[in-house]
Amino acid sequence: LQYLDGSYLERWYFTPKSIVKTMELMREALKEGRIVMLKAVPDERDAVPKWDEETSLEEVMQSPDMTMDERYALVERMIRYPLAIFLLIVEPHAYLSYCYGVNADPKNTRNGRAVFDCERFKELKRKLGKALGPYVKEDEDGEFVFSREFEFLKVWVDIESREVRLEEKSGG
Repeated sequence: LQYLDGSYLERWYFTPKSIVKTMELMREALKEGRIVMLKAVPDERDAVPKWDEETSLEEVMQSPDMTMDERYALVERMIRYPLAIFLLIVEPHAYLSYCYGVNADPKNTRNGRAVFDCERFKELKRKLGKALGPYVKEDEDGEFVFSREFEFLKVWVDIESREVRLEEKSGG
């Protein structure tokens, strides 16, 4: 990033090792005052409750019968994992983009791309407060387990299993 003010990161989530490397690079860039935009897409592997549909997320989202409220509710089920990764590294100048694409036309329902107003996701409205330090590796829990504490929230994520805990603290 010697000649750039920041970086836009997409397709960063293929392996646990690539995610950890991405987190390290983001932390380094943010320490230098660079801008980081982490792009994440809804992924049925991250659905809470677990995805048990017989059809893929893409097929479900393409249904012309789905209302926008139903699309948002479905996509919100998958936000916790990418949000937890983002919260591990969030600092000033860090941004999260959580959507399928860049077409905000509500008539464009191909792949649910019209679902993209992040103000509608409850998970993004949690009260964090100040970060109480950088993310830490939870060695006793496994090679790919990290956590970070904020005044009003503790983030815990197992990158390999994609398990996430967002634990609210009193006052939050």
